[in-house]
Amino acid sequence: MNTRLSGALCAGMISLGVAVHSHATPVTAVFDSTIDLSGLGGAANAPFKIEYTYDDAAPDFDPSGNQGGYEILSGTAQVGTDNLTFGGGAIRIFNNISFPSGALDKYSFSAHSITGSVLGLSLLSVGFELYDIHGGMFFSDALPNDFSFTPRIDTGNRQLRDTSNPSGPFTVNTFSNREAGEFFALDFAGNTTTPLSEPSMIMLMGLGLTGLIGFMRRRNSHV
Repeated sequence: MNTRLSGALCAGMISLGVAVHSHATPVTAVFDSTIDLSGLGGAANAPFKIEYTYDDAAPDFDPSGNQGGYEILSGTAQVGTDNLTFGGGAIRIFNNISFPSGALDKYSFSAHSITGSVLGLSLLSVGFELYDIHGGMFFSDALPNDFSFTPRIDTGNRQLRDTSNPSGPFTVNTFSNREAGEFFALDFAGNTTTPLSEPSMIMLMGLGLTGLIGFMRRRNSHV
């Protein structure tokens, strides 16, 4: 095969490879809220922001009926004036779990392997939980591929757990509700790369083929 033709074919295949591999890009999410740190000597309305990365195709490590568990990759957090990093954690999805008034749905996030401290306190975990007391937030325990469920959330909390009391309750466990006006923002980070849609992939394939055809026409015109 002609060397120049082989190069053109390879370039076309590389272009298609880029389109396919874009589907494997991890997702970065941001939870942005406030937390009451007055019990630890901090502010009553302190910033509480968590940015975490996960694979939206992560397997369920807890395939037990209406509960799903999915590992996160890494992330950072701001709690008050302190900044943290973490090397792992989990997202848990609860669909139609028992609740005194009926079924309840929950999105739960918890990070571990934390570097840093909050007001001098060493932490075992940092996280948040979001609830829909009407049970309409999720339809299965699958990991959501977007945050379209957030309008159905009724209430939520933010959590810090310290190393001095590993088997006890959370040091800080601040609840809020949408109706009271204090809540949160949960969305994709602004720099998240989303998978290519099918029309985009077709367009890339078309551009690759068009370039290959143009090359062959130019080659034939010089024969």
